[in-house]
Amino acid sequence: MNIQSIQGIYVCTAKGQKLNRVYHLITGDELKKQVIDYVSSDLNDKQKGEHDMGVLSGSALIEDIPYYVEMDDIEENSYLYDFKNVITQLINPEGAPPKVLQLKKRGKEKDEIENFEENEGIKFFIIVCRESVYFLHVSRNATIKNTPFLQMSVTKQSTMIQVDRGVKFPQFITARLDRHSNNLFVYDVDYFEAMLMMNENKKEKSKSVVKKFKNGEYKVSKEEYSVKGLDERGVENNLFSSKRAVRRLAKYDEKIEHFEISKIEKAIQKLDAKKQVRIDHDQKVIYVTPESAKTFVGIIHNVIVERLISGKVEIII
Repeated sequence: MNIQSIQGIYVCTAKGQKLNRVYHLITGDELKKQVIDYVSSDLNDKQKGEHDMGVLSGSALIEDIPYYVEMDDIEENSYLYDFKNVITQLINPEGAPPKVLQLKKRGKEKDEIENFEENEGIKFFIIVCRESVYFLHVSRNATIKNTPFLQMSVTKQSTMIQVDRGVKFPQFITARLDRHSNNLFVYDVDYFEAMLMMNENKKEKSKSVVKKFKNGEYKVSKEEYSVKGLDERGVENNLFSSKRAVRRLAKYDEKIEHFEISKIEKAIQKLDAKKQVRIDHDQKVIYVTPESAKTFVGIIHNVIVERLISGKVEIII
C-alpha cells in the first residue's frame, strides 16, 4: 500500500442492525501517508499468514480461525451477501458514487455531521487501493462525542481540546479483498462479524440453544445423552460472560451427525480434571458444573472434539 495506490478512503455505516451506506472521506496525500504509517506494520504481519489460511468452513467460524472466501462463490443465502453487494457497488459503481461525509460549518451544533441519519453509526473503514481493498473494524469504544482529550505536543505546553464528534481510526486490519483473485481474506473473525452486525443477535441465539438443551430438545452424541446442570447460576454466568462460548453456542448446528459418546469421552479426558463434565452412562446424562460449562460448549461441536482427541493443536475451551 502506498499513497499512489490509494483510490479512496470510505466509512460504512449501519442502521437498524443492517449495513446502511458508504460515505467517501476527502483525504489529501498527507492524511493518506498517516493512514499508511498507522496500519502498515499490522498489515504486513497479517498478509504473511495468508498462505496458511484455509477456505471458509464451519471450523473456521466456530474457532475464530482466519479464513478466505471467494467473493464469486457468495450466494444470496450467505451471511456475506449484503456485504458483497455493498463492496461490489463501491469498487464497481453502476450508479451514483458514495456521498462525501460532510460537516456543518454553521449551525447550532458545531461540527455536526450533516448527512448522517438518526441512529446511523460507523461500523468500519474501507481503504480502496488498486490491488486490494482493506477493511478496518470500528469498535464502539472508538466513537468520540463531547469528550475532552489531552492534546500533547513536543513543547512544554499541553492544552485541553473538546472533541464534538469523531471516530478514532483503527490501527488493525480486519480483512483484505484481493482485487485480482477476488478472494476475501478474513484476519480477525470476531471483529469481522462485528463489522457485519452478526454479534448483535448472538447472545439471544446462544440462549435459545442452551434452553433447548435444558428442555431435552437437543441432546449430545449419537446415543442422545441429556444434559443436566445448565440451570445453575454459575454455569449460566460462565457461558454468557464468555464471547467465545456465546459465539460457539450461537453457531451450533442441530442437524450435524453427532459423534459416539465414547469419542466424546475420549476428548474430555484430554482436559484438566476440573474442566471435565461427568458422564453417567446408566442414566445417559451429562452433568455440567460452572468449571466445566465451557467444556459442554466444546463437546457439542464435532470439530472441537476431533481436535481435542488429536492433541495436535491446543483447544482453548
